[in-house]
Amino acid sequence: MRLASLALLGVVASCGVARADNDVQGVWLTEGGKAHVRIAPCGGDMCGTVAHVFANPAGDAARDSHNPDPKLRSRPVVGVQVLTHFKPENGAWTGGRVYDPEEGKSYTGSLQVQPNGMLKLTACLSILCQSELWRRVK
Repeated sequence: MRLASLALLGVVASCGVARADNDVQGVWLTEGGKAHVRIAPCGGDMCGTVAHVFANPAGDAARDSHNPDPKLRSRPVVGVQVLTHFKPENGAWTGGRVYDPEEGKSYTGSLQVQPNGMLKLTACLSILCQSELWRRVK
C-alpha cells in the first residue's frame, strides 16, 4: 500500500471539522502541493473532486491510468471524485471513501479541520492508516 502516493491528489482523509461550524466546503491544496481538491455537498454527504493538478515534470496530463476499470484509465484526473460519502459525526466527517488515482485503490477515511485551519485527511486500509494535512485556498 503506497499511501504516500495519495499526495498526488492529496487523497488521504481524516475526521473533519471544518472551521468552527464544521464546514469543510472549499478548495484545498493537497500536502506536497500537487493538486487542488474541491469539497462540496453531494446528496446529503460531502464529496471531493480534483479541481486542478499542477503540471508534472514531463508536462503530461495526469490520467487515471491505474483505475481498476480499464474503461476509465484514459480519463483525466481533473474531475475525478476522490472523496465520497463523508457524513458529519461529532464535529468530524467520517464514513467516507478516499480514492487514490496513483494506485487505483480506495480506502476508508475521515476529515477534520484542525485548530490551525488545516484539513487533516486520514485514509485507512484495515488498521493501517496514514494522514496528510491540506491547506484551504478558497
